[in-house]
Amino acid sequence: MNSKEVNEEELIKLVIKGPVLAVVDAYKSFLDYKDGIYKGQRNRKDMCGGRHLVIVSGFNTTLDGVNYWIIQNSWGIEWGQNGIGMMIRKSSQEGNKPSLFLNVIQVEVRI
Repeated sequence: MNSKEVNEEELIKLVIKGPVLAVVDAYKSFLDYKDGIYKGQRNRKDMCGGRHLVIVSGFNTTLDGVNYWIIQNSWGIEWGQNGIGMMIRKSSQEGNKPSLFLNVIQVEVRI
C-alpha cells in the first residue's frame, strides 16, 4: 500500500485504473452529508471526527460545469445517497482552496 499526495490529474489517472482510498477530514458537515456536491469545510470548529478514509471510485462534471469526485463511505446507506456521495474537485473550488483529499492510498494487488 502506498500513501502519497497527488495532484488532481494524477488522481484521475489512478481512478481510471480502479478505486483509490483517500483521506479526508471528518467535519460535522461531512458526517451530515445527504446529497448534492459536498464542498467541504475548513473551519476547525466544525471538526468532529478526525480523519477518515473514503473510496474514490469515479469522477464527473455537472451540466453547470462543476467537477466532482464520486466517493463511497463506510458508514452505511444512511450517509449520502445509499452510501455514495459527490465531493467537489480542486479544479472547481473557489479561489485557491486545496483539495479536500489530504492523501490518497493506492492498493496494488499482485497475483
